[in-house]
Amino acid sequence: MAENRYLVDYAKLGTSACKKCKQKIDKGGIRLAKVVKNPFADEGGDMKQYFHIDCMFETLMNARATTQVIESTTDIEGYTDLKSDDKEHILEQMKRLAEARAKKKGKSSTTSGSKKLIQKTLPFQSISPTKKTQTQVSTNTATATTNDDKNSENAMDYDEHANTSEGGNDTNASGDDPTHIDNSFRSYRNLCMKIAEVDAHKAKTEIVKQFITNGTNKDGYKGKYICCIYVLVRNDLFVEITLALLLSFVLNNFQSILGNLSILYHLLLPSKGYKSLIFNLKARQLCKLFSTIFQVDQSKMLTHCEEHGDIAETIGEFYEQSPVINSPSKSTLTIYDIDNYLSKLSQLTKENDQERLLREITKKSTSNDLKMFIRLIQKDLKINAGPKQILDALDVNAYDAYQHSNNLKAFMNRYLQHKSSTSITKQSLTEAFSIRVELMTPVHPMLAEACKSVDYAFKKCKNTILAEIKYDGERLQLHKNKNKFEFFSRNLKPIQQHKVQDLNKYITQAFPKADDLILDGEILLIDIKTKKPLPFGTLGIHKKTEYKEANVAFFVFDCLYFNGESLLGLPMKDRRAILVKHMSPIENRILLSEQKVVTKKSELQTLINHAISEGLEGLVLKDPNSLYEPGKRHWLKVKKDYLLEGAMADTCDLVVLGAYYGTGKKGGLMSVFLLGCYDQTKNQWCTVCKCGNGFDDAKIDELQTELKPNLIKISKDVKKIPKWLNINRQYVPDFIVDDPKKSPVWEITGAEFSHSKAHTANGISIRFPRVTTVRDDKSWKEATDLEYLTKLFEKSKPTVLFKDEDIDDEMDDDELTFSFENRNNNGEEKSLKRSADDMDDSNVSRKKTVATNSDSSSTIICNFPTIFNPYVFYLSSTLSSDEKENLVRYITAFDGNIVEDKNDYGMITHYVGTKDEKSFSYVFVGRKTGESQEYAIKKIACHSEEDEIRFRKEVENYQRFEHPSLVPLIYWEQIKCRAKENTTSFIYMVFPYYKNVLLHDALANKTKYFTKTLINLFLSICEGIRIIHEAEMAHRDIKPSNIMVIHNTKCVLLDFGSMTAGKIKANTRQEAQQWQDWAAENCCLQYRAPELFHIETNSIITEKADIFSLGGILYAMLFGRGPFDDVYSRGDSVALAATSGVIDIPKSQALTYPKEIVEFMLVMLQTDAEKRPGSKGTPSISRLGY
Repeated sequence: MAENRYLVDYAKLGTSACKKCKQKIDKGGIRLAKVVKNPFADEGGDMKQYFHIDCMFETLMNARATTQVIESTTDIEGYTDLKSDDKEHILEQMKRLAEARAKKKGKSSTTSGSKKLIQKTLPFQSISPTKKTQTQVSTNTATATTNDDKNSENAMDYDEHANTSEGGNDTNASGDDPTHIDNSFRSYRNLCMKIAEVDAHKAKTEIVKQFITNGTNKDGYKGKYICCIYVLVRNDLFVEITLALLLSFVLNNFQSILGNLSILYHLLLPSKGYKSLIFNLKARQLCKLFSTIFQVDQSKMLTHCEEHGDIAETIGEFYEQSPVINSPSKSTLTIYDIDNYLSKLSQLTKENDQERLLREITKKSTSNDLKMFIRLIQKDLKINAGPKQILDALDVNAYDAYQHSNNLKAFMNRYLQHKSSTSITKQSLTEAFSIRVELMTPVHPMLAEACKSVDYAFKKCKNTILAEIKYDGERLQLHKNKNKFEFFSRNLKPIQQHKVQDLNKYITQAFPKADDLILDGEILLIDIKTKKPLPFGTLGIHKKTEYKEANVAFFVFDCLYFNGESLLGLPMKDRRAILVKHMSPIENRILLSEQKVVTKKSELQTLINHAISEGLEGLVLKDPNSLYEPGKRHWLKVKKDYLLEGAMADTCDLVVLGAYYGTGKKGGLMSVFLLGCYDQTKNQWCTVCKCGNGFDDAKIDELQTELKPNLIKISKDVKKIPKWLNINRQYVPDFIVDDPKKSPVWEITGAEFSHSKAHTANGISIRFPRVTTVRDDKSWKEATDLEYLTKLFEKSKPTVLFKDEDIDDEMDDDELTFSFENRNNNGEEKSLKRSADDMDDSNVSRKKTVATNSDSSSTIICNFPTIFNPYVFYLSSTLSSDEKENLVRYITAFDGNIVEDKNDYGMITHYVGTKDEKSFSYVFVGRKTGESQEYAIKKIACHSEEDEIRFRKEVENYQRFEHPSLVPLIYWEQIKCRAKENTTSFIYMVFPYYKNVLLHDALANKTKYFTKTLINLFLSICEGIRIIHEAEMAHRDIKPSNIMVIHNTKCVLLDFGSMTAGKIKANTRQEAQQWQDWAAENCCLQYRAPELFHIETNSIITEKADIFSLGGILYAMLFGRGPFDDVYSRGDSVALAATSGVIDIPKSQALTYPKEIVEFMLVMLQTDAEKRPGSKGTPSISRLGY
């Protein structure tokens, strides 16, 4: 029986940790204990050192040959109480241990002369066909203990023998010699310098490859991972060994053979290799510590650091100037020393202890040594090389293999094992490192690239797309190993506990059959009552307290691992099926992400529109056949700031108020800027956002000199903030502008306006801001002020499509919308269906005629005549409140519609009022005295000289033309007013009075035209447009309410107030923006050409914008509504729909008219203006033969 006592049982609490691997032993898990003397008890006694079964036997494998180990089941107390499977496992381990120790006892060690080399012998005899020879391999015992591997048990009880090498061969040449130049810190520094000097990524990889292959002296890198095999070959020995024996030796000893390669890679990738080490040493603290060590002025060090942006350079500079530092003549440090110092430094939290260790390091370091050591503390070597460039030096597939675990230590261990066995197995790295997931080790999340159009989405995903809501929360990767849980962020760091509190309990309930699990998803706060997600940022520990009626919800959208099986190699549709099968959603806690299968561009367009209108962040698009590829951007994300080249994003013009020093390669440069706006009420400037995106390196360099004359350095000193600036302490910059009225104006674009209590512009900020234009054409006076910024913020809020009382509960399987309010327990959303007749404009008030009896709770529905249907009214803001209240009452009672925005030209049929804030016109019917002939008289109130000029131009436009398809101006007159309020004059225009109907009314009444009638009516419209275009003019506002239908025989075009020259050129960004704003005010939204939604600099807008509008008119005459009326009614983006090129043809009506007419209409509605027919070509429809 063994001298040592061993016990076995099952863990009762799950709190004990394995002595070897340091991991907790799960509750109920089997554990093996070694009973040892208790060194902490004065009166003696025993204590137990617990191990996992495999860890214990691995430790015993490495024990000295004389050490007593487990030889029989009788050596283990409690063995008889074990389960049968556990008994068999222990018996198998005992058998392996006995075989290994039998071989170990059969070996001998030799000593030659006085040479005392610490060696290990190969655990086997080498046999030649003719003679037997004992072979010894010399390797150094110095092991590489990287920061993440503080386990000393790996080296416990190693049997070390003093041996000499036979035959005079330098067998240690291939071993790992810590004192060799390849392992010197100087060689490492030189390697980093060479990497930094080249720009090409492949060149960087080649430099590393040459070093780990040839070494510093070009005679081979010391620490060769195949040294044992190399020695056998160079000694010309014919060795008969079993593969198992050789691999057993390599696997048990590779760390001592190859330690320096692992350390080298930890040092080359400090942000990965030392990611678990926290040094708590920022630039300011380092300046404080080293100013004491160097005995120099701390403030001077801080200033130098700010100006140069590199704390390592600062410390190197003051090292040279220090009166107390005696620099070593040459560098003597090794990479082992540095690795050890980094490990020690990470364990120190007290300033005195940190200073003591740094002082020790400084004494042993040259200036360059110390600079590089500081870079390692900062985890930024400034060599512009990431994991891919460094790891590719090992193997072309090394980086992909690393991506699956993101654990450099684990990767290097696996890699070295692989390389040690490759010489015999010839196994490729791809084969050895096939997709592999390790529980409790974060996997690089799969990412999404920006998708800027529907066409691009289908180009990437071919015929079918899985569309999911892009949740505006925090990415979460959840690992479950029985009862143990780990939660990792997008950056693979542990998630703060308060964000995932109780999540493990709900995951267990949601996945009752899952023992092992890795899930990918998003966590966010969700309102319990409304079922809607709360804004980004509300997960913060302080923010959460503001939302008492909210829970942390985990939206699961992928599964990477399930019950011992990696799912990374399965297609998306199969991984989704596994989630659906095994997941039981828990309301407001664990939810399956909403997903739609999309096969048509129009369907995707509908989803995008809905996501934007609902205020969601966007969509994520996935190929159903795609694999989960860690770190790859093979998904697509759609956000409104990506679409239309950013035209859908929120923008404003802000003034530069301050600047901050950058970091990294922009260190020492002003590369982040504080932007804000003017508050006229308080005569103060407010902060809106910090912005460091949008400028290239060249522009950043220019700004250093451009901004400097108007900047004052305050070094984030809150006491130096001027009175004109309202700013929170956390945003105090390094530089403040001297005079904000002399500061430049920049156009800032972001994903959306956001709310931030830290900023002083009424809490308004911009999410993901970037500089898109330097507005040289604007001064601070023309920039966005606080009042206008507040309006932009309110305007940017998503509109509610339907109120609760308007919702029909019927289901429609074809409806393609996401709805947070209507989700069942399986995470599938219930859709809302409304008929086309019920689909109202989001800003049109269509109210049922309802009367309430005050004496009763009953509601009386009154059937008033619908004489105001389908008219849409705008009520002037100058009406008195009593007048407005009565009008609203009667208009709604008689089934009329009211809009709040008078610029909704496509909807309004009647304006009611006297005059408005700006020029206001209305039309009434009149006749000459003594005559029965009626005329339409348009009366316009002008409030300024600009108004008068504008409307006189309208008069001139009418006077240009004389054609049956264009309304004639019979007479006009301008009457000046006396000084009365703000009206300067009235302009009267007299037109013929047509007793027929507007095309708008005909469409509202669902008028259907015979084919020939439709063609004749449309041709008369085209003829009028042709006349306008031949005069080198363009109408610009062709819409149904500007077309009069005369006895169903011809049409007359009305309203020339928006007419412009046929070609408009926008030479500057300012002109482009002005024309774009003009179009938004004067061109009907539903019939506006795509090129008018986003006008580019140096672009030309031609008369072909009218052709697009004509195509819309033809669509309306064919199908009874405009091509984008449904989009407009839902509150979705008409701009996005118009520019997408997707025109939805109603299937039920597609065959009503000849397909040639429909095809001609589609040609007119092309997004590319050059592909539309010219005005002279439009009558070619007559050649269709009708």
